[in-house]
Amino acid sequence: MEEVQPTENRETGILLFDPSARILHANQAAAESLGLVWDSAARLWNFAPSTAEINQKTLAGFAQNERNGPLNLLSSAGESYQARCTALPSGGENLFLAEWPVSSAQQQKEISELLEKILDLFASEASKDDKYSELAKLLLDFFRARAVLFFLTEHARGRFRLAASASVLEDKNVRERIREKIQSVGLGEGLISRLLETRSPLFVADLPGAPEKKAELDGEMLRRLGMASLVSLPVVFQGKVLAVVDLLFDRPDRLREVEKDAKFLAKFLVPFIADLEVEQARENRFRKQLDFLKRLPEIWKFSDSYEDVFRKTAQLAVDFLNYWDIGVFRFIPERSVLKLIAVAGRWADKFPPDYEQSVDKGVIGLAARKLETQYIRDVTKEPLYYQPFHSHAGAELAVPIALNGRLLGGINLEAPHPDAFDRLDVEHLSVLGNLLALYLDYSFHLKQQEFRLNTANFLADLSYVLHKYGGEKDLPARFIRFLQKELGVYYVSYYRYHPDRGQLEKVAQAGGKFSPRPIGSFWPADKGALGKVVQERKYVYFPDISVQPEGYVPIGDVERGAELSLPVQFGDELFGIVNVESEEPYAFQPDLISILQSGVDHFAAAMRNASLLEEIREQKQKLDTVLLHMVDGILLMSEEGAVSVLNPAGKRALQKLIGRGQVGGLEDLPFHHRVRERLARKEENFGFEYEDARGNVWFVHGAVLPAQGDGSQLMLLLRDITHEKKEEEAKVRNERTRMAVEMAGSIAHELNQPLTGILGYCSLLLEDLDPESEIAEDVRLIEEQAARIAQLVRKFQNVVKIRTKAYPGGSRIVDWEDSEVKE
Repeated sequence: MEEVQPTENRETGILLFDPSARILHANQAAAESLGLVWDSAARLWNFAPSTAEINQKTLAGFAQNERNGPLNLLSSAGESYQARCTALPSGGENLFLAEWPVSSAQQQKEISELLEKILDLFASEASKDDKYSELAKLLLDFFRARAVLFFLTEHARGRFRLAASASVLEDKNVRERIREKIQSVGLGEGLISRLLETRSPLFVADLPGAPEKKAELDGEMLRRLGMASLVSLPVVFQGKVLAVVDLLFDRPDRLREVEKDAKFLAKFLVPFIADLEVEQARENRFRKQLDFLKRLPEIWKFSDSYEDVFRKTAQLAVDFLNYWDIGVFRFIPERSVLKLIAVAGRWADKFPPDYEQSVDKGVIGLAARKLETQYIRDVTKEPLYYQPFHSHAGAELAVPIALNGRLLGGINLEAPHPDAFDRLDVEHLSVLGNLLALYLDYSFHLKQQEFRLNTANFLADLSYVLHKYGGEKDLPARFIRFLQKELGVYYVSYYRYHPDRGQLEKVAQAGGKFSPRPIGSFWPADKGALGKVVQERKYVYFPDISVQPEGYVPIGDVERGAELSLPVQFGDELFGIVNVESEEPYAFQPDLISILQSGVDHFAAAMRNASLLEEIREQKQKLDTVLLHMVDGILLMSEEGAVSVLNPAGKRALQKLIGRGQVGGLEDLPFHHRVRERLARKEENFGFEYEDARGNVWFVHGAVLPAQGDGSQLMLLLRDITHEKKEEEAKVRNERTRMAVEMAGSIAHELNQPLTGILGYCSLLLEDLDPESEIAEDVRLIEEQAARIAQLVRKFQNVVKIRTKAYPGGSRIVDWEDSEVKE
């Protein structure tokens, strides 16, 4: 009998045996699960020695009964398998077929071994190419495939690149020809392109007949090479297909067998391939982007205009960073358009020389309006995407060129496929936008020198006018007159905001216009340009009021011209609105608006300072009043002990305490050491009593006040509590006297009865005793002492005032002889 090679069914074990319990055939799953050994001489399979006896008896017993049913087999590892056994009639003696599912433990063992090899491979010091080549071989052996192809996705170049392959083809020339045919596959070509959309494994049962296969691989050639079916596994990381693993098999039914393991391995490979392709590639790309930014200063140094800078920057981005298409725009505020200054890449020749795009259109327009980077991963699904000519773009990245909230232009980057950009591209383009913004600002520096000098002079003069005289009430009128005079505007007015009433009060005006609204009149805080400023807290400009723009409500009777309303605010506090009018439309250009806004900001700061000064004055007056009328002495000292505040009560307290009404510092106070001790213990609130040389008792309270300006301060409160202390001592003495009298009465009451008994017994004894006897003498002595005690008890009961006398040890006791007793 010939050896039957194990079949590819790895999920079911199969045995074929005869009535003598000889194993005629076993597939690989049966051999591996039971631990069978092939006897090449006998051309039979044998059980392992440890299980041979019991399994042979099981098979022989089953064969004798010639029936169908369950059969228990034991593996060399001690596992038990429940097999389904069927008798197969033949021309001679019957044969028996046993089938059982291979345990998950066996499958887990095989997959675990593969995973361990993959872990060791990616942890090794081998190069990236070597790792991919070895991975292809491991997968080829594990899946017993005809070939394994490993593709890397190169989004920037729009293709899949074959990074490694392995096959069972023996002809080296054939292998090389196949590699050449599939070395590069476009992202939109062949079966592999489906994975970019589905990001799910692809199973093709009839690969030679698949219409989407790569044209160079014709069906006849695939059949000749034994490649009948395909499993295509995408390796997906953060929503992007990093790589694709193609497994090619010789039979369509292999797809079901490998489906579970193939899907698992596709997920298992993600972190390893991501580490190689994403993290390392990202680091390399970051270095290249950094080198690009470092080259810009040298290029810009030899440019004579910002247009030249834009053109050279765009071209370098395409040449050095392999960008597909890049455009750099300049913002024209007068027309609210973005003008294309430079374009490089695939579509450089498609744009007309003076191409402009409204900021209301497209992704670049949205970035310009919001002053925020906009990334559209798939432009085919984005309604905002705008292209004046037919484009095959897949992703778009737009970054505003802005400085301090002012739009200067924008950068637009496109790629031919979706999800082409990542965080590095966004950050790099944002940095480039900031650099171009700084360059634009610098390039206009000389042009604006005169303007800035004029602005500085204007603000200097304004600061002098605003701070020359104090008083919050005078500031608006002075400011309005200054603006009208210095800037030559037609008419300027100031409205104070009353949030509690929802109105604006006109408090100052200057200029040649006759206003129908006099000083003191009110305007609704939700109406017209002034109302819009209240709501939005930013300036509102109507360049031509003759066209009656939306939301405009005329304050006066002017029918043409321009009107500018600027908020006077400090932080979140709105003081009012400066309204500037001109008889000429478009009279206020950006430079003039900037000067006016700077002047209004100075005015707001002056209003805030004046308001704070007024509050400080009011608070100081209140504090002076409180200190003046306080009965306690107050001393306020610096950290060094110098006195900064001393109220009248404090002067009187010092006069009484140290004999003069002033002190040079803390050290002049007799209790300064106790204060220093408390401060050294970091006590912020403390108090103690102090008795001076005259016997006066003072309560001293100290508090460390929070730092103000140069440092914290110490406040001391002095209160003379001598009278309160004497009253308290008198109360204590009276209470003690009352308690002593009550206690004496109670003691007397308790002693009376035993004393009466003692005296009575003494009298009875003396009647019976010989008056001359020693016992009678002792009894008379007891009687005398008892009578003395009785006399004291009567004093206890009738005492009205207790006096004391000195007692050894420095204490005092009650002097009952000298205490007063009521008659």
